[in-house]
Amino acid sequence: TSWSLKVGDTGPLLTALIAYSDDTSPDLTGATATFAMRDAWGSVVIPETACTVTATAHTVSYPWTTANTATPGEYTGEFTIRTAGGKIETHPSEVFQEYIRISIVPSFGNQITPAMPLIFDGSWILDGSQELDGIKNP
Repeated sequence: TSWSLKVGDTGPLLTALIAYSDDTSPDLTGATATFAMRDAWGSVVIPETACTVTATAHTVSYPWTTANTATPGEYTGEFTIRTAGGKIETHPSEVFQEYIRISIVPSFGNQITPAMPLIFDGSWILDGSQELDGIKNP
Protein backbone atom coordinates (compact mmCIF):
# COMPACT_ATOMS: atom_id res chain seq x y z
CA THR A 1 0.00 0.00 0.00
CA SER A 2 1.34 3.44 -0.82
CA TRP A 3 0.15 6.94 -0.05
CA SER A 4 1.27 10.29 -1.42
CA LEU A 5 0.81 13.75 0.13
CA LYS A 6 2.28 17.18 -0.36
CA VAL A 7 3.93 19.23 2.37
CA GLY A 8 1.28 20.75 4.63
CA ASP A 9 -1.57 18.47 3.49
CA THR A 10 -4.00 17.38 6.20
CA GLY A 11 -6.32 15.37 3.99
CA PRO A 12 -7.51 13.01 2.93
CA LEU A 13 -7.48 10.71 5.94
CA LEU A 14 -5.05 7.80 5.76
CA THR A 15 -7.58 4.96 5.70
CA ALA A 16 -6.78 1.26 5.54
CA LEU A 17 -9.08 -1.69 5.01
CA ILE A 18 -8.15 -4.30 7.59
CA ALA A 19 -8.30 -7.68 5.91
CA TYR A 20 -6.33 -10.90 5.70
CA SER A 21 -4.89 -12.47 2.56
CA ASP A 22 -7.90 -14.83 2.37
CA ASP A 23 -10.20 -11.76 2.09
CA THR A 24 -11.63 -12.18 5.60
CA SER A 25 -11.52 -9.38 8.15
CA PRO A 26 -11.15 -9.40 11.93
CA ASP A 27 -14.11 -8.34 14.04
CA LEU A 28 -13.31 -4.70 14.86
CA THR A 29 -16.31 -4.21 17.16
CA GLY A 30 -14.95 -2.58 20.32
CA ALA A 31 -11.40 -2.49 18.91
CA THR A 32 -8.97 0.39 19.31
CA ALA A 33 -6.16 1.30 16.93
CA THR A 34 -3.04 3.42 16.68
CA PHE A 35 -0.90 4.61 13.78
CA ALA A 36 2.88 5.04 13.81
CA MET A 37 5.29 6.31 11.14
CA ARG A 38 9.07 6.22 10.69
CA ASP A 39 11.34 8.11 8.31
CA ALA A 40 13.74 6.44 5.86
CA TRP A 41 16.42 6.21 8.59
CA GLY A 42 14.12 4.40 11.02
CA SER A 43 13.48 7.36 13.32
CA VAL A 44 9.96 7.57 14.71
CA VAL A 45 8.23 10.71 13.42
CA ILE A 46 4.71 9.79 14.55
CA PRO A 47 4.66 7.67 17.72
CA GLU A 48 1.74 5.30 18.33
CA THR A 49 -1.19 7.73 17.99
CA ALA A 50 -4.88 6.92 18.40
CA CYS A 51 -6.92 6.70 15.23
CA THR A 52 -10.52 5.96 14.27
CA VAL A 53 -11.89 2.44 13.94
CA THR A 54 -14.97 1.90 11.78
CA ALA A 55 -15.99 -1.66 12.61
CA THR A 56 -18.80 -1.92 10.06
CA ALA A 57 -16.45 -0.99 7.19
CA HIS A 58 -13.44 -2.92 8.61
CA THR A 59 -11.32 0.23 8.35
CA VAL A 60 -8.99 2.32 10.48
CA SER A 61 -8.22 5.97 9.72
CA TYR A 62 -5.54 8.42 10.78
CA PRO A 63 -6.09 12.22 10.48
CA TRP A 64 -2.95 13.99 9.26
CA THR A 65 -1.76 17.19 10.91
CA THR A 66 0.41 19.86 9.31
CA ALA A 67 3.23 18.81 11.66
CA ASN A 68 2.98 15.24 10.27
CA THR A 69 3.45 16.42 6.69
CA ALA A 70 5.89 19.30 7.24
CA THR A 71 9.01 17.48 6.02
CA PRO A 72 9.30 16.02 2.52
CA GLY A 73 10.61 12.48 2.35
CA GLU A 74 9.86 8.78 2.18
CA TYR A 75 8.24 7.17 5.20
CA THR A 76 6.76 3.86 6.34
CA GLY A 77 3.74 3.46 8.59
CA GLU A 78 1.59 0.83 10.22
CA PHE A 79 -1.61 0.45 12.20
CA THR A 80 -1.76 -1.54 15.42
CA ILE A 81 -5.20 -2.90 16.31
CA ARG A 82 -6.22 -4.11 19.75
CA THR A 83 -9.39 -6.18 19.46
CA ALA A 84 -12.07 -6.25 22.15
CA GLY A 85 -10.86 -9.78 22.92
CA GLY A 86 -7.35 -8.52 23.69
CA LYS A 87 -5.54 -9.64 20.53
CA ILE A 88 -2.96 -7.30 19.03
CA GLU A 89 -2.55 -7.21 15.25
CA THR A 90 -0.32 -4.99 13.13
CA HIS A 91 -1.42 -4.05 9.60
CA PRO A 92 -0.34 -4.34 6.92
CA SER A 93 1.43 -7.58 7.68
CA GLU A 94 1.38 -9.47 4.41
CA VAL A 95 4.54 -10.54 2.59
CA PHE A 96 5.86 -7.68 0.39
CA GLN A 97 3.53 -5.24 2.14
CA GLU A 98 5.02 -5.08 5.60
CA TYR A 99 4.39 -1.33 5.83
CA ILE A 100 2.35 1.46 4.29
CA ARG A 101 4.69 3.44 2.05
CA ILE A 102 4.16 7.19 2.47
CA SER A 103 5.69 9.82 0.22
CA ILE A 104 5.55 13.49 1.20
CA VAL A 105 6.64 15.81 -1.60
CA PRO A 106 7.02 19.59 -1.77
CA SER A 107 4.14 21.58 -3.19
CA PHE A 108 4.78 24.52 -5.52
CA GLY A 109 4.31 26.93 -2.63
CA ASN A 110 7.11 25.52 -0.50
CA GLN A 111 9.79 24.53 -2.96
CA ILE A 112 13.17 26.17 -2.69
CA THR A 113 13.85 28.56 -5.56
CA PRO A 114 16.89 27.25 -7.40
CA ALA A 115 19.97 29.41 -7.81
CA MET A 116 20.56 31.09 -11.18
CA PRO A 117 20.80 28.35 -13.78
CA LEU A 118 24.20 27.60 -15.18
CA ILE A 119 24.76 27.08 -18.90
CA PHE A 120 27.25 24.47 -19.99
CA ASP A 121 28.70 25.00 -23.45
CA GLY A 122 30.81 21.82 -23.54
CA SER A 123 34.02 23.40 -22.34
CA TRP A 124 33.15 25.63 -19.38
CA ILE A 125 30.24 26.77 -17.24
CA LEU A 126 28.73 30.23 -17.38
CA ASP A 127 27.69 31.58 -13.99
CA GLY A 128 25.81 34.64 -15.22
CA SER A 129 28.79 36.94 -15.47
CA GLN A 130 30.28 35.57 -18.71
CA GLU A 131 29.08 35.62 -22.28
CA LEU A 132 28.78 32.77 -24.73
CA ASP A 133 28.90 33.73 -28.39
CA GLY A 134 28.14 37.35 -27.46
CA ILE A 135 25.02 36.45 -25.43
CA LYS A 136 25.18 37.12 -21.73
CA ASN A 137 23.75 34.46 -19.40
CA PRO A 138 20.63 36.14 -17.90
